[in-house]
Amino acid sequence: MIQLYQEYVKTADTEEDRVEYQNKLNDAIREEYEERKRIREFEQSFIETALDRQSGTAWSDSGTYESLINAQMESYVRDAEAAQAEITRLTQQWIGTYMEEGYSYDQAKELAGMTEDVQDATQDYLDAIEKQAELTITRVTDKLDEIEQRISDLEASKPQEWTSID
Repeated sequence: MIQLYQEYVKTADTEEDRVEYQNKLNDAIREEYEERKRIREFEQSFIETALDRQSGTAWSDSGTYESLINAQMESYVRDAEAAQAEITRLTQQWIGTYMEEGYSYDQAKELAGMTEDVQDATQDYLDAIEKQAELTITRVTDKLDEIEQRISDLEASKPQEWTSID
């Protein structure tokens, strides 16, 4: 659908038709972005459920745990990349619109950054970056828990005569 509207924009007979097709193209691109975002959210939900099931067993099956953490991180990276692309696309779209209305490039760029859809995409980007940071903290915390558990196991298994030396 997007390619169809892109072709319509290129071959429109009148300025009115071009604007109409451009608006439809923008709507189709936004719908695709939102649909891909819903799919990524579903994937993330699935991964989070699997990680919850692995909780407390990170040291017993670290391969599964690591692959789940890596998959979740990749998902958050894809979120950030998609949001960045959307910010760029929307900003360019708004700059063009504002410049057609007679604003200078700098004014148009500033106004574009204040639009609700650009701010929403920016918030999506910030949320993805925040999730990446939270996941990194979770990964480090889980590793610390694993180390603490191993130390505890070692202390519990040391011979009785070692306790008198301590």
